[in-house]
Amino acid sequence: MDKDRENQPGNFSDKEAIFRAEASREIKRLLGEVLFILTDLKESVKETALSGSIETVVETLKLAKEYVELMAQTPYENSVSVYEVNEVIQRVLSLMDYQMRTRNISVHFCSSPEKLLVKGKQTNLLRSLLFILMNIVKLYEVIEGEKDLYIETLAFSGRVEIRIKDIVSTGDIDNYVTQLVLELIEKESGRVSFSITDEGRLFTIDLPHAEAESIPLRILIVDDDQMIREFLKDILEYLGQEVILTASPLKAMELLKREMIDLVLVDYRMPEMDGIKFIQMAKAYMPLERLFLLTGDTISCEVELARKREGINVLSKPLQINKLKELISLYRRVE
Repeated sequence: MDKDRENQPGNFSDKEAIFRAEASREIKRLLGEVLFILTDLKESVKETALSGSIETVVETLKLAKEYVELMAQTPYENSVSVYEVNEVIQRVLSLMDYQMRTRNISVHFCSSPEKLLVKGKQTNLLRSLLFILMNIVKLYEVIEGEKDLYIETLAFSGRVEIRIKDIVSTGDIDNYVTQLVLELIEKESGRVSFSITDEGRLFTIDLPHAEAESIPLRILIVDDDQMIREFLKDILEYLGQEVILTASPLKAMELLKREMIDLVLVDYRMPEMDGIKFIQMAKAYMPLERLFLLTGDTISCEVELARKREGINVLSKPLQINKLKELISLYRRVE
């Protein structure tokens, strides 16, 4: 497993990748600030001529912010994993919802009733779908009459197929989009085909189906108390998980920057840095819901504020084995 991870092109030990991620995060932050200002402004100009224009800008910036997030990949997000294809399509449709609605594009999504699991980097599929849908939206802007978009997912012979069809029979397929999608899907051992008929254009993405098999979580424990570290390690390894230990929050932060970690259990009070501060910094590298604060003082004002205002997960010491089983079940990975 570690060997596969080292061979991944998205490894963030590379200086260029780190620079790209940091630059993208800064752009994302600035877009967030602009969105906050415009959203506030939108409320103040309701029922005026400016309202529609500001809403268009806001929704366009949201899409841009999401795309920048794709470019700011952390080791967790850019890693190879097993993901569900229909969920990725739903996410893309959610991102494109405003663009579709304002152009009166009717979306018809027929998803396979079974789970369609694919192993790879889901961001490559997500970006491919965004490129295709943005191309369709662009063409529909200059077309009168009905504007329908059909998306269907199928599973057969160990493959997963995504079919995207519009009703534009006169529009060429953008060569730039074609090349981008081909390159992204080929990285996933997939195939892409494009065709134009009298009824419209058909985009087909074909990917290898992955079997669902549970694999160990990589759990990082950050605690300056050696006895607690070893105690948690023994339990988690007994439950079949991979455990990494450190007494240093600073070393743990460096680890998060370059490796994929599934869950972090961090002590509240430590000499180098307290657990709340650690989580505030660590959420730049992995989802907040996978970071857990360990404390025996769950009713302190600081802990309560962190829980309510920042959404930090708090676990009470001593941890019970049933609680650890619950976390493993909730966040388990498949391969």
